[in-house]
Amino acid sequence: MFQAGLRNAWLLYIPFLIGGMYIGIQNKVIAKRMADMTGYTMREKVFTFIASLTPYPYMILAVWAPFTAIKHLLYLGAVIYVIGMTMFFLTLYVIAKTPLNSSFSAGVYKISRNPLYVSATLIFLGVSLMTANIILFVFLLAIIVPQHFMILAEERVCRLKYGRTFEEYIKKVPRYIHFSVFFKTIIKGLRVILASAMLGLAAALGYNVKKEKNNSKHRMEDEK
Repeated sequence: MFQAGLRNAWLLYIPFLIGGMYIGIQNKVIAKRMADMTGYTMREKVFTFIASLTPYPYMILAVWAPFTAIKHLLYLGAVIYVIGMTMFFLTLYVIAKTPLNSSFSAGVYKISRNPLYVSATLIFLGVSLMTANIILFVFLLAIIVPQHFMILAEERVCRLKYGRTFEEYIKKVPRYIHFSVFFKTIIKGLRVILASAMLGLAAALGYNVKKEKNNSKHRMEDEK
């Protein structure tokens, strides 16, 4: 079930950690805002503290979690992981672009009031399936439960802070996911990623062709 290895599931968390660190380093005001617990009750602070810590043991355990040999679980997990990671970076983009005193409501926040937590849960679920590790599934549940209470606390404070604007937002957007719009947004994000990858591939191929032509030219000159 557990076996340490350089090619284990921990590799899948590198983009996740880099994205979170980038936001924290590039804009400390945003990082401070996301960690702000002003107006929380003691009970809400406890749940928020627990929810903030529980992902780390999960990611550490992934160092000892090799990928499963069960192909259908591996592929299903990979699809869920990619969807989660796409949603995660789309969420970070909205967070980075939203003015300091405004609520998050653009982009992926139109399909979920909590896309950051939804995307993280999808990423963890994808990894759990790709490793078929029952212990990781247990830790995933340990993440989801306090996270739900943390979300309730955040929404209570947002009601007080943004008033009617937030109440109207709640009526339009579900707490976790709006499936029809969700898949349209994910497809749009995947198209952007695919287009970027194709441009990168085209540039690399162009460079290789040019390099090969130059090498051929030099060989012909050497032969003469």
